[in-house]
Amino acid sequence: MTIMYGYSQATITPVAGTYTCTGSGTVKLRVTKGKFSYEWTNASAPTTVIGTDSTIIVGPGTYNARYKETALSTTWVTATAYTVAQIVPSAITASAASSTSGIFCGTSGVTLNASTAANYTWKRSSSPTPVTVGSASALTVTGNSIVTGGTYSFTVTTTNPTSSCSATSNAISLTLYPSAPAKPTISADGVTTFCSGNTVGLSSSYTAGSNVWTRSVGADTTTTGTNKITIRVTNTVSVVAKDANGCVSPSSDPITVTVNPVPTAPVITPSGSLSICAGDSLLISSDNKGTGSYTWSNSQTTRTIYAKTAGSYSVRFTNSFGCISPVSNTFVLSINALPAKPTITADAALTFCEGFTVGLSSSYSAFKNVWTRNVRGVISDTVTNTSAKLTVRNSAVITVRALDANGCYSLPATSVTTKMNARPVTPVVSVVTYPSNPIQQSGFNIGLCTGDSVQFALQNTGSYTKGSYLWSNTKTTKNITATSSGSYYLVYTDTLGCKSVESTAFIVTINSRPSQPVISYTSPLEFCDGGKVILTSSTSFQYLWNTGENTAAITVTKSGSFNVIAINDKGCRSVLASSNISVIVNPLPPKPTIAASGSLTFCPDKSVTLTSSSSETIYIWSEKLSERTNFSNTQSILVNKSGKYTVQTQSLKGCVSKSSDTTLVTVLEAPQAPTIYALSPTVFCDGKDVTLVALFANNNIANFSWRDEDTGLEYATTSSILIKRTGKFSVKVQDSRTCNSPYSSIQIVTVNPLPTKPVIQAVNGKIICDGDSALLRSSLPNTLPNNTASYKWTFNGTLLTVATRDLYAKGAGGYAVQVTDANGCQSVAYSDTAKITVNPLPTVPIITAVGLNPFCADKSLTLNSSADVGYKWSNGASTRSITINQAGLYSVQTINGFKCLSKPSNLIEAKVNALPASTNIFAGGNTIFCSGDSVQISTVSNYKAYWWVGADSLGYGANNVWYAKRGGNYTVRVQDFNGCFSPASTQRFIDVRATPVTPVVTQVGSYTIESTGDGDSNGYEWLLNGKAITGNAKNIKVRMDGNYQVRSSFTYTPIALPDNKLVCFSKVSAVKAFKADPNLDGLSIYPNPSTTGIFTVEVADDLVGAQVSVYDLVGRLLSFYVVEKFDSRKQIDLSNVPFNSFIVRVKLDGYEKTKHVSVIR
Repeated sequence: MTIMYGYSQATITPVAGTYTCTGSGTVKLRVTKGKFSYEWTNASAPTTVIGTDSTIIVGPGTYNARYKETALSTTWVTATAYTVAQIVPSAITASAASSTSGIFCGTSGVTLNASTAANYTWKRSSSPTPVTVGSASALTVTGNSIVTGGTYSFTVTTTNPTSSCSATSNAISLTLYPSAPAKPTISADGVTTFCSGNTVGLSSSYTAGSNVWTRSVGADTTTTGTNKITIRVTNTVSVVAKDANGCVSPSSDPITVTVNPVPTAPVITPSGSLSICAGDSLLISSDNKGTGSYTWSNSQTTRTIYAKTAGSYSVRFTNSFGCISPVSNTFVLSINALPAKPTITADAALTFCEGFTVGLSSSYSAFKNVWTRNVRGVISDTVTNTSAKLTVRNSAVITVRALDANGCYSLPATSVTTKMNARPVTPVVSVVTYPSNPIQQSGFNIGLCTGDSVQFALQNTGSYTKGSYLWSNTKTTKNITATSSGSYYLVYTDTLGCKSVESTAFIVTINSRPSQPVISYTSPLEFCDGGKVILTSSTSFQYLWNTGENTAAITVTKSGSFNVIAINDKGCRSVLASSNISVIVNPLPPKPTIAASGSLTFCPDKSVTLTSSSSETIYIWSEKLSERTNFSNTQSILVNKSGKYTVQTQSLKGCVSKSSDTTLVTVLEAPQAPTIYALSPTVFCDGKDVTLVALFANNNIANFSWRDEDTGLEYATTSSILIKRTGKFSVKVQDSRTCNSPYSSIQIVTVNPLPTKPVIQAVNGKIICDGDSALLRSSLPNTLPNNTASYKWTFNGTLLTVATRDLYAKGAGGYAVQVTDANGCQSVAYSDTAKITVNPLPTVPIITAVGLNPFCADKSLTLNSSADVGYKWSNGASTRSITINQAGLYSVQTINGFKCLSKPSNLIEAKVNALPASTNIFAGGNTIFCSGDSVQISTVSNYKAYWWVGADSLGYGANNVWYAKRGGNYTVRVQDFNGCFSPASTQRFIDVRATPVTPVVTQVGSYTIESTGDGDSNGYEWLLNGKAITGNAKNIKVRMDGNYQVRSSFTYTPIALPDNKLVCFSKVSAVKAFKADPNLDGLSIYPNPSTTGIFTVEVADDLVGAQVSVYDLVGRLLSFYVVEKFDSRKQIDLSNVPFNSFIVRVKLDGYEKTKHVSVIR
């Protein structure tokens, strides 16, 4: 902190050693002591006294002080103002110039940078205290900057030299080691260039830790415990050494391993079968393996070889690197012997007619024969299987070679020669027809109609003079006549006995004739002149009408009789023509005339009547311009449109006459409808007007007629009119020919009323505080309240620029408004004046804080405002004092008697220290136990732990451990270094079960003692002379003299313990000394005498099966009992026995004792 000061009549000085470093920090200021009174003020609020002593504790700021010397002094002595500069340095942050992840070994490291500050102190974590490692804004940390490797935390601190207050940055953790392994070297255990399939081992010189190998091919490899890797492929390999701390060396020099490829096995391919005939050879080729050499199994060294001898063939390839391929695939070649030369035999004469054959057989029958024929110099081969013959049809020279199953050929056999005599020339047959008997011929297919015939004749007869003839119908003459369907051809035989080929056959078909046709029609056979009817024959291939026409249908337009003959697709006609059809054509009526009722030229609002001359039936009117036809069937029509009109009449036969001459009707063009033009807007405010003018397009306009559309009456006859009222108006014009135009479009005139005088509403009142504004709102125009309006505001008579309905008035004075509605109509007058009053604001309040700041999150801070009538805090509170429990900036505004709100006070920053996180309770044993025991409970935290059971505070437990002895719900809260307590932990219930009250041992019989107090029925432990004895009942039989003690127990079950129960014991009772009465002689019966007749019997020994007998005094047996075991007191009841004295005997084997007892009744 820096104190800036000067010299005057008094001096303000800081008090050394009074600086505090919480929040913004504080310091105590002092002015001259021993004066009567003092006043301290802050320069930011010079009218507010903040202290009245010679000293004051303040934060950063500028402060003034003054004092009076004595009570009688009237003047103040003023000290020069002092500025307390920053006390606590601003927060400082530390950051790394690069990543801090991983480890830093040896000279590797990272630079840490601090944010801007006055000074710097870098510290490294160390035990027992951090070590200062730098004082500049940047700190370079390397692995060799430390001696012992590990993870270290670095922080930077800046300190104010005046206040000694400091700020420490965030911590940055770095893992550092002082050294890294040296650069390793790589050695190979063999050559580093070799053929594929071999390997080389590479070893690192570093053996103290692991080696990380990097390969150009394949993933990185890390070896631990061994420093060797095996390389099988071409690679560039380097290695870095890595010690146990993860520190790595520089990378070694790389070593390159070259692995040359081994050629793939060649693939050999034969050019043919691997079984060849004797004397042949086979070409075997290897695929192209590139540069290198080939070595065949028969020692040849070329890529291809010719194999002629039987055996196996394979090859290897050696590439340019000297690497030898695997052996190729292998082929085995075999050599086959040739078959013997065959001989030829014929099954018929070797000379024969054309069309006949001779069969030749070879003596070779083991597989196949290959026959070779030479026909007039043309040689061809035919292959036959085993014993199959060769059939010869031509003259030829023929030989044969035997072909065995291995594909080997013998030498050719001795040849044989065959001769074939040629056939006679095939005869040519022609068709002879007669004029009186036509035929249909299509090539060699001949069609005859029923009853017709055809003649066939041999042509070029000179070539067939010495032989014989035979027709297909067995005739032997040169010519024949056919009258029936069939195939007709001729064969000629020459003198050598060779027959010709059959002549081309003629196919004769006898066709039937078509049946008599029938005529049909789809329209009447009687019609008007100009009409027609279509006559259609029944279906046929061709037609012949009596009109000479040959179509399937004919069109008839004149009267007459009609028939038709049918012709089929073979050209055969029907025997009979169709029946006759008669057609009648009627004449048309005469052409009509048109008479007009008046002029054929008129205005659009006029018309004329047109009348036709008489008709037998109806009239048909048409208009050519509009292409309307048959629009009327009356004799007369009324016409009011231009057009060309004609009429037709219809006879009784329904025949329509020709159209009459055209009558031209002309409707004059009316003037165009005028347009109304307004010389000013047709919507205006009351008090204005508009002139409407009739605009027309025609030149011959003579008259005007204005119409009031609301009344339908004529309004004016001038070309323009003046309108002052709301209404709807239209106009029409008349030309010099008295033709009227249509009325114009309607012009609407709207006269809008003026708004009434507006009224001002003071929405938030007319009295406001200084700086506030009064919202003045004009009433809406009554004419159009739901539409947009504009407003003119005045202040004290001066026009303002505001044109909205609302005006925010800040100045005191008079305001008025005039409104203009959406129609632009202005109100009749300004509103009445609204007067605004402005009240002053309170002085700015000052907040004082009561309590610690910062405070714990479960605590609070009280803020007090300087006094006034009311208060408005930034958090919404309205009291003078507020208690806050949340961090934030707080201010207050005061409210004076005018209800005006001051400006905000100074800001108070409330700082809240977060509570430490709640912890959990851990139990060191069973949490269910007996009263008087305890269980250790603990929590894990770096802070001090305080314990509660229920609402009771138990206090602090050393080492965050507490020994719980009370039952109930335990919670724990830890207190951090700010004094803040965490929320209570989750409750841990300790279940403490009650123990019985310490019992007292009493003697209840001659040989029986008993425990007093509560306990389970069999929950007692008895002691004799300090040692446990048998028996767990509340009372026991005493068998020997001594000191007896007991403790009782409660058993709780079921319960959440391993054996499902808990047994709680009382404290051990006081000692009860027991000494048997020797006078009893081992048998005691009491009370004696008895007032009830009931006696208790005890014996000193544990008799089993003892007999108890009761006698009267004269020796008579009154009662008898057998006691199973005398291990406790037994009773005998003599209350109903009518005697007062008895003898009781106890007897067992050698034991027998008696007692005299009596009853007092």
